[in-house]
Amino acid sequence: MAAGAARAQSAAADTAQCFGFSFGTWKPALDLAIAGHSTTPLDSTLLKAPGGREWASDASPNEATLLLFPSWWPVGVEIAFARRPHSFADTVSGRAVALVANGSVTPPRAAVRAWRVACR
Repeated sequence: MAAGAARAQSAAADTAQCFGFSFGTWKPALDLAIAGHSTTPLDSTLLKAPGGREWASDASPNEATLLLFPSWWPVGVEIAFARRPHSFADTVSGRAVALVANGSVTPPRAAVRAWRVACR
């Protein structure tokens, strides 16, 4: 998957923020088998957050890192930014790392852009 987009909702229930993402080319390419993941398709309908969004969690206290749980990558994708988007007109750039189950392979990495979207 050379490029993709996902929407995720932050896990903080009282201050929910939703984001859109655009990924650049993954290097090395995303490959479930090489990464050590099951290649059996997941039932993505069971993996959705309210409103059909993908799940996400704050991964650091400084709010500059998110951990996404997209249905297309079983163990998650770490997204790191210098800062989060502050408004709906704000777009930030960062890096994405697709987590792998096989510690002897290089995790796929890609540039990523993020922006705020309405949580609906």
